[in-house]
Amino acid sequence: MCFVIYEYLINFDYEVHFLWMRRFTYGSCLFFLCRYLPIAQISLTVFQYLLTRDISYHHCRSLGKACTILVYLQYCLSNGAFLNLTLKQWSLL
Repeated sequence: MCFVIYEYLINFDYEVHFLWMRRFTYGSCLFFLCRYLPIAQISLTVFQYLLTRDISYHHCRSLGKACTILVYLQYCLSNGAFLNLTLKQWSLL
């Protein structure tokens, strides 16, 4: 987790320059989601496993579903990013 935060911090100025100062496109949207959804997923997982001690079954189940949905969404987005890259390489997009 520390390496992830360190990497985000040292590359933040490049990200601001190359992503935030330009027009928002499909590729930049994919990059943004692929880069920042893991932070949401890690935060939810840490909350679920470390910060909650006595929670009900339904609360635990809903947190588990939310973590699963975030992981699945990250998987779909990364596949979309690879598909976008492949289509650009083949000049189909």
